[in-house]
Amino acid sequence: MNNQVLKIKLFQETAVYRNPLTMEIIETYPLPAPSTVLGFLQNMIGLDTKIREGDIPIDLSIQGTYDAILRDYQWYIKGEKKEKYPVIVNALNNVYLIIHLKTEHTLLEKIEAALKDPPYYPYLGRAEDLVLIKEVKKINIEEIEIDYEEIKNPVYIRIDTARKLRLNGIHYKLSTFGKIEEIKIGRKTMRVRNFVWQDYIYVEKDRIEEEIKLEKDEEGDIVWWCMQNQNQ
Repeated sequence: MNNQVLKIKLFQETAVYRNPLTMEIIETYPLPAPSTVLGFLQNMIGLDTKIREGDIPIDLSIQGTYDAILRDYQWYIKGEKKEKYPVIVNALNNVYLIIHLKTEHTLLEKIEAALKDPPYYPYLGRAEDLVLIKEVKKINIEEIEIDYEEIKNPVYIRIDTARKLRLNGIHYKLSTFGKIEEIKIGRKTMRVRNFVWQDYIYVEKDRIEEEIKLEKDEEGDIVWWCMQNQNQ
């Protein structure tokens, strides 16, 4: 893994990072799942280099804030009979994201170039949730020893780390890497993406009161690497 780290700052006026287990009321995760971020980056660089499968060493830190949750009523069309029924969609308003990314040097350069000159107007989550790429830059991070630290940005922290630090938050099982596989249903063969799921604690506000080594970037943001990849 190369030591170069990319820091990406994004803004969305509205965003829905859908919890796939919700139906009549569409719930949103407070931050995009790792698979959602990987899909966004994959779309930016094109399919010639695949990063969603987990075959290329890559790691993410995902943190950010939003102002409010809005409720939107929509008509959903279901089945071959085109039956309509109303659903409630919970959407985040004014989302600010900070994503740290580390991977091999060539791929990091490619992602940086694509984000600075996107091939189309980018979105994250739903296609209608457009993204303003506010800043993309390489940044240095440093491992430091601390015994007290305020967590200033809501963040996904791997459950083992969160428990070790006795941090409080909401337990989520989130999709990470995913590979396309063929499955048979009756006589039909379908292609589906099977995901690897990991456990995280969404920590909105807390403090660390343990002696631990943490990574911080030059701007003072803690970097919480959250992926599991056997190639790293």
